[in-house]
Amino acid sequence: MTSRNGSFTLLYPEIYPVIATHLPLHATPSTLLSLAQTSRDISHIVLPLLHTRLILKNETDALLVLQKLESPVVGLAVRELHILSGLSYATRQQDPPADVVTRTVDIISRGNLPFLHTLDVQLTNEWRHCGPGSDQVCDNSLCVFPRVFWTRIKEYCPRLRGIVLKGIQYPSTYGSETEDLGFLHVPGITSLSITFLKKMLPPPVYIDMLVGPIMTLAPLLHTLELGVNPQGFVHISPLFDLNLPYLRSLSLKNFTQIDTLQTTAFFERHPSIQYLNLNVAPSDVALASTSDCWFTAEISEGFLPNLRHLRAHWKDVRRLAPILAQLLSLCIHGSVNAQVPFLLRFTLPDGLPYLKSLDIGQFPRRESANYRNIDVEGSTIWYEDADDGMLRAYTPEQPRTIFDNYMHSIVRAAPRLEELGFHGADSPLADFIAVADDLNGFCHLKRLYYIDRATGAGEPSDTFGELAGELAELVPRLEAITNVGAPDLPYQTAEIHRDPESLTVELCEGFGMQTGNDDEAFPWAPQSSVNVVVVPRNRRDLL
Repeated sequence: MTSRNGSFTLLYPEIYPVIATHLPLHATPSTLLSLAQTSRDISHIVLPLLHTRLILKNETDALLVLQKLESPVVGLAVRELHILSGLSYATRQQDPPADVVTRTVDIISRGNLPFLHTLDVQLTNEWRHCGPGSDQVCDNSLCVFPRVFWTRIKEYCPRLRGIVLKGIQYPSTYGSETEDLGFLHVPGITSLSITFLKKMLPPPVYIDMLVGPIMTLAPLLHTLELGVNPQGFVHISPLFDLNLPYLRSLSLKNFTQIDTLQTTAFFERHPSIQYLNLNVAPSDVALASTSDCWFTAEISEGFLPNLRHLRAHWKDVRRLAPILAQLLSLCIHGSVNAQVPFLLRFTLPDGLPYLKSLDIGQFPRRESANYRNIDVEGSTIWYEDADDGMLRAYTPEQPRTIFDNYMHSIVRAAPRLEELGFHGADSPLADFIAVADDLNGFCHLKRLYYIDRATGAGEPSDTFGELAGELAELVPRLEAITNVGAPDLPYQTAEIHRDPESLTVELCEGFGMQTGNDDEAFPWAPQSSVNVVVVPRNRRDLL
């Protein structure tokens, strides 16, 4: 009988790089390190592959690795560079500048990364603060890549195909010409993800300034993500006149002024879309107008046939009800009371049998005109009785949380979930213990995400570890519990380690949901989808 380790050693060394490129991006380092531990021979093959996909999760690690990349020999192995970094006060004070943007530009401009095909730099809110503990906003030129860098980057990296820039500052000191958006003018790009700094307003530049360059890239683009400050770009119509024949992934964050007929026609012309993220502005998550929809009330037969991952407001998800059964992951923003259970159990009587990941933004009902106006079919007041499955009605005045005759409906509608998340109203971890029996109805549930802003920031507490351990005892399939209540990344995560004799809870840093985010180095959580901050924490074990 061949041992498990022996089966790996039978593979040709040339196979391992292929395996590495097919791993989920966020899991590549940990998976390769685990594989390297299987044998000495395999470690010699696998460990060098860690340099092909560099995933650097904080400023300290990024600066250390960038220093090593000053050696041209080291950089020859790098194919992808992914950096998530803050800006410490000490780094800000350095003269000449030595921050991650400056160092990255310098290393690439030297020609040290000639085989790079993906450049991913995600800057955090620390870049906009003038000092430790300061709320004062700085007009920070360090957030800007020089224009000359983009005009010459194909000389330095001729294979470059993917650009990810998040948390960047629009170069307001340069004026408002499209040439300032140099990253849009790099030829041959197939994947483009851009989000501007969350709380720093760009100058008055409109979406049509983006459309011209994107039109040039359109014949090749398979991934497009645009995220802006809610008070920045708003007029998005010109984008939906484009044709992107190979488009597979589209993310649009914080845009408004939607022409429903135009956007629906755009999606009809792009049946190749597999991933769709239509994130609304934070202030509109719960109170968005029902008239401001991305899809018409009736969609055509065969609409978006390849769609597998959807993130959208409840009102849009409701309009896509006829195609929801084909999804593998679903994130719903801005639902009220029992709208999601009503949708999954009664609008869709067969539920979502193939769904692996579900994230729900839920708010208890409040008596305001905005909430009353978004009720559909009375769905905010109905609930499914846990015993007989019949519909019962709350009075319109009764607010309802996810712990009030809610969870059992999700179990019945999507029994194969591997990860379940909640955002919107706070949902303390202790309350999940009361619905542990319902959670056990998910026969494959591995990861639970919840939001508790009161406890989500700073160091994870012993109480978090104790509650996570208690819930893990009651729900024996759970492997990780994450509180996404911090305003910034990383999140407090409790990893569950089990053996026949005991259960161990390890408190550590974590990220957002995984399904549908295979191409993300730093998976997001809904309430921080535009910008993130890294706060270092110590890892520790709780027995």
